[in-house]
Amino acid sequence: KQMKTLDTEKDRGRHICTNATVRSILAVYEEYAEVEGIRTKMYADIDEKIAVREIDMAAILVSILEKAIHDCCHAGKEEPWIYLSLVQNKNKIVIQCENCCISEERRGEYQEHWRVKASSICNVIGYYNGEMEFYVEDGRFISRILLNTGNGSLKTQ
Repeated sequence: KQMKTLDTEKDRGRHICTNATVRSILAVYEEYAEVEGIRTKMYADIDEKIAVREIDMAAILVSILEKAIHDCCHAGKEEPWIYLSLVQNKNKIVIQCENCCISEERRGEYQEHWRVKASSICNVIGYYNGEMEFYVEDGRFISRILLNTGNGSLKTQ
C-alpha cells in the first residue's frame, strides 16, 4: 500500500512504467543506490496489471537490487553501476540486472547470504514456471529471470 501511494513520477520527474509496484520498487532502490554513490540505469516496460502477485515481484526485485547494491558497495570500483531492465512480451516477463562485480576475495564472504536470497527467488520462479540464471562475466554479475504469466502456465496450488 505504501509503495502504491508513493508518487514517484512527481518526485523523480520522470516515468518508469505504469505498474505501481514495479515503479515504486525501482524508484526506492534507484534513490538508495544514488545515496551509496552508485550510478543506475533502470528500464521497465510492463503492463499496469500483470499476472504476477505483487509480493512475488517485490521478492524478486528487492533481492536482486539488494545484492547489486551490496556488490557495488564492496567492488572497490571508482564508479560503481547497476543496469536493470524489466520487459514484458505477451505472457512473459524478462528481468535482467547487471552490476559491477564484487571482488573474488569478498565474494566468498557473501556467498551464503546470496544463496538464501537466490533460494527464495527460485521458489517464486518455480511458481510461474520460469527460469533463472546468475553468473559472473567480464567483471559483471548478471541476473536473468524469465516469468511465464500466460493462461495455463502457472502451477496449480
